[in-house]
Amino acid sequence: MKTITVYCAAKLGNDPTFANEAREFAKYLVQQNIDIVYGGSKLGIMGVIAETTIENGGKIHGVMPQFLVDKEIANPNITELIITETMSQRKYKMMDLADGFIALPGGFGTLEEIFEVLTLAQVNQLKKPIGFLNINNYYTPLLTFLENCLQSGLLAQKHFNIINIDSDYERLLLKMRNYKK
Repeated sequence: MKTITVYCAAKLGNDPTFANEAREFAKYLVQQNIDIVYGGSKLGIMGVIAETTIENGGKIHGVMPQFLVDKEIANPNITELIITETMSQRKYKMMDLADGFIALPGGFGTLEEIFEVLTLAQVNQLKKPIGFLNINNYYTPLLTFLENCLQSGLLAQKHFNIINIDSDYERLLLKMRNYKK
């Protein structure tokens, strides 16, 4: 994997562990010579990922629709800012640029983006590894819900197996590198 799309919040949240782990994760990706694609914001966890990547000499590519650029939340310091017309175009551009996808803590936008790639993988339209960095057990309730979907017969085991999840970014990246669809 040479490029990973990172989905995460435009807020910091109330747990400083989110930003601290995001910072260490970004440093690790730079050390591994992995470029980052993200939502382009200077705010929140997205801003932490971007600034840490820049400070450590990595490449980070933002993808943002014009209406968010107009709100002046785009990060002016990133390697490249790709401007789209819509949020949907943004998502597909971020998918095209990536060799894999990782969700850090986030809200509706993060969940919507990671679930779109999961859905595309489920219907064999995407064959790239997908992961959740489970910082401070942020995604544990979601995993429990997905296990319930599996046990209820509403999610097939092979589709549940698409998910790579770990609280350690090195292990998560290793799982993703070894992922076979």
